[in-house]
Amino acid sequence: MLTISQNSTLAQILLIALQEVKSSFANKRGIFIAFVYAVLWMLLLVYPIQFAADSMNNPDTSSFAVAILNTIGLESLKDWLFSELAMYWVAALILFPFFSLLMSVDQLISERNRGGLRFLVLRSYRQSIFIGRFLGHLAIQGIFISLTLCITYVFIFLNASDSVMKAITILPIIFINLLIVTIPFIALMSFFSVIMKSVVMAYIMVFVFYLSAKFIIYSVPLLTWVKYAIPGYQLTEMMSQSPQFALMLLWLPILQGVGLLLLGFSLFKRLEL
Repeated sequence: MLTISQNSTLAQILLIALQEVKSSFANKRGIFIAFVYAVLWMLLLVYPIQFAADSMNNPDTSSFAVAILNTIGLESLKDWLFSELAMYWVAALILFPFFSLLMSVDQLISERNRGGLRFLVLRSYRQSIFIGRFLGHLAIQGIFISLTLCITYVFIFLNASDSVMKAITILPIIFINLLIVTIPFIALMSFFSVIMKSVVMAYIMVFVFYLSAKFIIYSVPLLTWVKYAIPGYQLTEMMSQSPQFALMLLWLPILQGVGLLLLGFSLFKRLEL
């Protein structure tokens, strides 16, 4: 059996990640974001997602729903076995990256301003702190994804209880896709947590980052390759794919996440606390 010393890097990473999960829901900002998140998803599941799913399943309105999907380039959604999951897929690919930015903005900033990070560095490895905070926020997104998938599954059970076992097989694939999609967004906030001194400035820098990247892509043709460095670049293509085929696009968010984490940690190692 593998035993982990409390002084080992792995043990520190796990402890810091667990503490980050707990502390994220112990402050007003975290509670507020979680509350808004829960209310928004309940409204989405009860109204737009359920309405869209009913429209696709209803013979009288399905042609209209398919026409809308064709117009916005999501015609492949009509081939999904469960329309509730198809609508959830699109909504989740839009909302989870956004919420991961909101939830993971303050990985280091507030604690550094209070002087607590200096105390923590004396007792833990810097890599443990940096990676632990990142993994903690990744775990938070995993919890949210699991909850929303469970709620969506309940809707499927209520609408088609005779075929719910078929839906179970696709849920893990959707979970993997959505979790990996959030990696570069959380890593981006890990980076900004190192270089920014306030949460507000970190939010502003995210906006400036995306605005500048879009400007460069459309203004300088020779630099269109920059789009591959922007977290979320592949989301539109993923929406038009089934979760199984979308797995083949996950190499990009993984590379983006690794690159941002390496960049952020290289700066964190030199950061004066």
